[in-house]
Amino acid sequence: MAKSLVGKWLILGVIFLIISFFIFSNQSLAQTQPSGKIAFVKSDNIWLVNADGADLKQITTDNDSDLPCWLYDGRLVVGRAHQTHPKYGIQKFPTEIWVMNLDGSGVELLLKTERPFQDLGCSTKEPKITYSQIGADSGRDIFLFEIDGTPKNLTNQPSSGYASPSFSPDGKRILFSKYYRKDPSDDIHSALFSMNLSGSDEQLLVDDPMEYYSGPVLSPIGDKLAFWRASSRNVGIHDSQYLMLANADGTDAKVFRPDFGGADQGYTRWDTSRPDFSADGKYLVFEVRANKVEPEATPETSVWEDSIWVAPVEGGKATKIADGGAEPVWQKGEAKATTGATESVKTQPTKKSNKPTASDIAIATAVGAIASAAFTLIMSKVTGIKGKPGAGGLIKLAVYALTTFVVAGTISVVVAWKIRSSQNITQPSTTETEKAESVQLSEEPNTAKFKEYFSDLYLAKPPPGVEIPASFEAIKTTTFSPSDRLCILGSANKIIATGAMATAIYDVTNKKYVKEKSPLNITGPVPTGSFTEECKPITFPAGKYERKIYINDVLVAVLPFLVR
Repeated sequence: MAKSLVGKWLILGVIFLIISFFIFSNQSLAQTQPSGKIAFVKSDNIWLVNADGADLKQITTDNDSDLPCWLYDGRLVVGRAHQTHPKYGIQKFPTEIWVMNLDGSGVELLLKTERPFQDLGCSTKEPKITYSQIGADSGRDIFLFEIDGTPKNLTNQPSSGYASPSFSPDGKRILFSKYYRKDPSDDIHSALFSMNLSGSDEQLLVDDPMEYYSGPVLSPIGDKLAFWRASSRNVGIHDSQYLMLANADGTDAKVFRPDFGGADQGYTRWDTSRPDFSADGKYLVFEVRANKVEPEATPETSVWEDSIWVAPVEGGKATKIADGGAEPVWQKGEAKATTGATESVKTQPTKKSNKPTASDIAIATAVGAIASAAFTLIMSKVTGIKGKPGAGGLIKLAVYALTTFVVAGTISVVVAWKIRSSQNITQPSTTETEKAESVQLSEEPNTAKFKEYFSDLYLAKPPPGVEIPASFEAIKTTTFSPSDRLCILGSANKIIATGAMATAIYDVTNKKYVKEKSPLNITGPVPTGSFTEECKPITFPAGKYERKIYINDVLVAVLPFLVR
């Protein structure tokens, strides 16, 4: 009887251990699911979708937007104003670079390029953009554009084929592809390189005289290089273009081919391209172009199916998150809020739940059952309870079993709980800390009060060469030079009485005011609708600042800006 009772406790313990294993596995899986926003192009507009395929939203409606990339402050940069290039037939390329918030508001023209361009890359560290501009003879050069500055040609070889530039995670180098011949006997092909921001120190990353490589991107932690290859070689798959993964220096390059769950079956072509890493570097998002028609088909008879997929970098099953999309890019910077309410998302240490989980309880139950069985077996031998014990013996065994179960289970769940609690504070990485510092405000504004008075509020400056006072169309910006004037641009929901609106300028680095709070220097009330006010010369040195806006002494907006 005693042995039978012990056996049942042992079986119960094993069952609970198996259950706890599956619970723990599912929890671990849930904690490593991809997260964040992904922007992509669909029908000549920009769309956003969560990394799990949820919350699909169309951001633009102009039918003239493509090449999205994420600016350092979390806003979206896109190419617009497409023109037909004389040497590329009907294919059109953008000629303007715009920036906008994630809801499509705050649209601002950053640059009109001299010629059409192809490919955009944004720095996650500074207000810098790189692009490849198409030359008159169809070659391409790589440009670096510091927002509110002048574009700089880094390559100056208009007859060459520089393309697909992207920034390294630290923002100090640009990766790109280039058509060239390593040896005079080689056929012209496309290899991957990197260079510094002055265009010098060009370093070869990946090269093969028989291949065409493009779209290099480094993971945010700098350990992996993703790109795509167009090949005529037989690699055992029915792709003409396919993803590659390598070490950051280009070594050990291998085909990246996740499990599509059979979705790729039945297609003549299943091309994968345009990879981009998640913010934690654990996942890739990429574009799939599939075709069931023979490759020899004409453009009129060939039908392509575009889609966006996400897959773990270490391999595994890929998940389709959107149909009809192309050019996906994963958000790296902080989410940019709309208007001057400054609802920016700050990076803070993440504190998880401090309560025992289902896994803790299941493990505790299993430990209690096994400990109870073992202790009961020992006590049955010590006390001489053998064979078929009477009522008194059964009661003793039950007391031993129950007491041990409760004590061992309680100790187990407390230990598991404490261990989990000590690990629940996830400290941000150096990169995340830098991002938090770049967007953290010195004080929080009154959002409700802002919405009462304003629908939009920005910083701006007059166009070059405009003398004040004059009627002009202000340029929205957050980066100024010492020679600029600092204007307030916005749209008021109601008339703001004379003297009710005040402003101050705060030096973020030195933590002091360079301009104390004072009424806005205007002669009358601020009218409803759009307005531009107080374009004052900048009289303080380069650095990080905040322009604070008050209504009747209530802080309603904090507008960060740079002077350099």
